Amino acid sequence: EVGVALYDCTKDYYDFAGWYDNAEFNGEAVKLHTKGITKYYARWTPTEYGVTFHLNEGTTAATLPEKYTIESEDIALPTASEMVKEGFSFLGWFDNEAGTGDAYTKIATGSHGDLDLYAIWQSNVAEEKELSDAEVAIFNANNITKYVFADASVCNYLFKGVGLAAKYETEVSNSCIYTTLADAINHAVEGDVIYVFAGTYTESAQIKVNVPNLTILGPNAGKAGNAIDRVEEAIILDIRFSISTDGLSGDGLVYDGVKFTGTSCIVAATANVNGLEIKNCVLAAKGRNLYSNSEVVYLWNYTLTNFNFEYNYFSGEAACVRPIRFEGKLKDSRFANNEFASDNNLYDMIRVDTVQGSFVFENNDVHAYTSAWFINVWKACGGAKFVIKDNKINGIDLSNYGGVQFTAATSDTSITFLGNEFNSLSSPVIKVSASTNAPVVDIEYNKFESNANFCIIAAGTNVNYANNYSAVEITNDATATYSVTNEKDYTTVEELDAAYAIFNAEYNRTATVTFDSDGGNAVDPITFKDPTTVVLPTPVKEGYEFDGWYNGDVKVTALTEKADVALKAKW
Repeated sequence: EVGVALYDCTKDYYDFAGWYDNAEFNGEAVKLHTKGITKYYARWTPTEYGVTFHLNEGTTAATLPEKYTIESEDIALPTASEMVKEGFSFLGWFDNEAGTGDAYTKIATGSHGDLDLYAIWQSNVAEEKELSDAEVAIFNANNITKYVFADASVCNYLFKGVGLAAKYETEVSNSCIYTTLADAINHAVEGDVIYVFAGTYTESAQIKVNVPNLTILGPNAGKAGNAIDRVEEAIILDIRFSISTDGLSGDGLVYDGVKFTGTSCIVAATANVNGLEIKNCVLAAKGRNLYSNSEVVYLWNYTLTNFNFEYNYFSGEAACVRPIRFEGKLKDSRFANNEFASDNNLYDMIRVDTVQGSFVFENNDVHAYTSAWFINVWKACGGAKFVIKDNKINGIDLSNYGGVQFTAATSDTSITFLGNEFNSLSSPVIKVSASTNAPVVDIEYNKFESNANFCIIAAGTNVNYANNYSAVEITNDATATYSVTNEKDYTTVEELDAAYAIFNAEYNRTATVTFDSDGGNAVDPITFKDPTTVVLPTPVKEGYEFDGWYNGDVKVTALTEKADVALKAKW
């Protein structure tokens, strides 16, 4: 007799208009149920949303919509021909005052929510921006396609050189200029070169890099990270660059001449990557802990091929656990001419789980505190070729643990220590553990300066130890097998330096193989130090099959000597 009240209900982007006892919504809405079993129908009306236009001192004769619903047909917005502002060109409608992101050309069917749309204008007069001599040199040497500076106005810019480069002058369209690095990368296409002017850039915590062959240059491009003539830095603070695919490719990423600070790692791969280069950078990221992406370079369960890390300056301003960490596979990598400096506990400086191909660590200056290893190859390295050459590896004090560790090495692993200087390390300086068959470890022309408990642990490993200098007696693990040559160790640093200079001249000497394809496609010459690294190419010639390369009458399938040679194709 009293009846049951019918409750209101909700639906995204619609307003509830009541319950009806018929699907045609005839009559009045029912609020109280008083009879038998009845089926009720909810009636909905699309929610109206407001649209606010900010003309930014411009005008238009076009009619500007004030409202719309999710069911509205596409609503076209005024175009450049309908927008007027004296001395300015209309760039488009944006949902923010800065004019970042994509422009709106319409309010599309299915849109919802109140809208604030801003007319973004570009001055027809280019604004001048002075460039230093160093910047002009960078601009001349690189085909820069995008520019980033935080205080950029919405206009074209006239870049003008000053000082020695005063004659340099070029106008750049506003479409190539961004106020954030994230916006520049989000609009990048394959092969873009982005120049980041001096300043501090704190942006979204993670920026996806999913276009190939992207280069990011800073004001110190081409200058070593520890160079005394570095100019004001482009500082990238707490930004993590995530190299991913998302159906595309982040291969071939290059950083040159910028500074990274903050607590986030600078590069984290979320896909296999072929080609990553970090050079001439200052790496001052603090890091937090092992499992919170604290590392400077971080690879988890993916393969990074062709990694080049050179002329950087790493300054561990706080504990960073493992600054460079690869928990996936690292294939064909090179660390050269870097300086690693830190008074804080870094645990491992470089931690690599699985290594394939070549691993070169050459001419680096390491003076840092680690409680574990400077280089720690933790898991499989079968078939890999390691060259540790011409480095200065110095611990802060004898509380440092060791220098370089290899575990799970196999008989096809090649490990060479050549021309290094080790100092202020505790035991062991070099540790090599074999997983199955023993690899051969060459240790030659190294300086082992004054240390406590200085030893080589080479369990189950064949060691060729010769032509070194040691200030103290070097002990070895009882299970190590030494294969010492007849050449004696040197008793003074001067003797070793003189002998190594002769050896190194031959080691660094190059030879070249040239190719005469005899009517086939042109083949470029190959210059090499190690003949075993040369892969002879296979040319093509229409209507013929390639029989091989010949040196006179002798067929050559691989190079065995470091000597110039001219090869001719036989068809």
